[in-house]
This record gives sequence, structure tokens and C-alpha cells, in this order.
Amino acid sequence: MKKTLSLFVALVMMLGSGIAAADVDFDPAQYSIDQLEEIQRIIAGYLPRNLEGQVLYDQDDLYIECKGIALHQATTWVINLYVDNKTNDEVYIALGGGKANGCIIKISSAKTTVLGNSVYLADPNFDNLISVSALRDYGITNLTSVEFDIEVRKGDKKGDILLQSPIKIDTDIPVEVK
Repeated sequence: MKKTLSLFVALVMMLGSGIAAADVDFDPAQYSIDQLEEIQRIIAGYLPRNLEGQVLYDQDDLYIECKGIALHQATTWVINLYVDNKTNDEVYIALGGGKANGCIIKISSAKTTVLGNSVYLADPNFDNLISVSALRDYGITNLTSVEFDIEVRKGDKKGDILLQSPIKIDTDIPVEVK
């Protein structure tokens, strides 16, 4: 993360001083795939937060990780779940009981089904969204924590429960109130 931020600052400084991209000596081999993906998102203007991740479930060929909170658009944040389902079965995932800094919020598009033998990421699917206007209504200008309950079931919403747990993500994200 430190290398990525250093590179980002260097790129901003170079662009600001008018140095051409061809003058930048950048060797991708010195970075991991995760670091390169983060650099790509930063350069594209997408500023993810807390990408260290929090593993929520890792059993029986099913891996679920919360990648953190990311600014999705100017009006929404996303709770970015990553799911690697190597089973042949679908899994149903639902989030509820949302809180931001202890204030009750609605998490929109908070239910999804992940097909067997597939990978899912919430952000590009427009899932698990938190409205900036809801944060503004509570007067939240600095998002310090997000809490939610997660339920994961085999098959559909009536299937066997694989995971049912409260989750808390501590963060320090400035929320710009316009």
C-alpha cells in the first residue's frame, strides 16, 4: 500500500509538472498483481479504501472476503464483497442491519446469488450500496465504521445456512457533503 501511494503521489506530481508519460520510469515487475490493480484504479479515478480485506468465510471451496468500502459514484459507497465459489452449487448472500457510525442505514441491492464455479465482486455489479444522502441526513462527514449482518446460504434464500454473522468494518473515509 505504501509503494502504491508513493507511486500515486509521484504520478500526480509528474503530471502536474508537465512531464510526459514516456519520461516515467515504471517497472511493473516490481509490484504484485494486487498493487498493479490498485494503481490502475487510482489512475482511473476510482479510489478504493481498505483493500486489505477481511475474510468472512473460507471453507469447502467457498471463499468470501469483504474488500472494504469504496466510493462507487459521487452519490454512493459500496460494501465490496468478493466471492470465489468453487462449488457446483449456487450460494445466496444477503446483507442487512446496516449502520454507519452507529446510525441505521439501508444497504441497497444487498441480496445476490453467486453461481457455482464463479467469482463475484460487488462493486462492478452495483450491489451493497450506501447512499451518500443517507449519510448526509445523519450529518456524517467522516465515515469511521460500517456495520452489517451477513447471511450466506447454500442454494437459495431457504437453503442451509453457511454463515450468519455481524460484521464491522472500521475505516476513516472522509465523506464530502455537498
